[in-house]
Amino acid sequence: AAKRREVEWALVTLVDQPFLSESLVRRLTERASAALVPGESPPAAIAPADPERRRANRFGHPILLSRRLFPEVLAESPRTPEDEDRGARRVLARHSAEITLVPTDSRELATMETPEDYARFRLLGPPPSDTVPS
Repeated sequence: AAKRREVEWALVTLVDQPFLSESLVRRLTERASAALVPGESPPAAIAPADPERRRANRFGHPILLSRRLFPEVLAESPRTPEDEDRGARRVLARHSAEITLVPTDSRELATMETPEDYARFRLLGPPPSDTVPS
């Protein structure tokens, strides 16, 4: 019989990151694989951070959530629009000391949410060739 494999991580990403690259996702997943050491607890999450976010002890998306956080995230999931600050954000705040940060630049973490963002991104030029397709 085949051995059943458990899901160790969940990738949480946004849909409005035009400069998110395949290489960043690969670096995150490689760090996650390296963190799975028998007998040791993996980090609560693995997330990218540009220099500014690192100085502020913050991070961006995508985020790899450890399986050990799944029950907490599900218990905190928003149930109404008024609960938008619930969920993974609240869980990650409780586990902030257990988040591994992976260096990246601010361009990869940029989100496009407004027409002004779109105009600004057009001035930056096309995304790198390994950008994850939307």
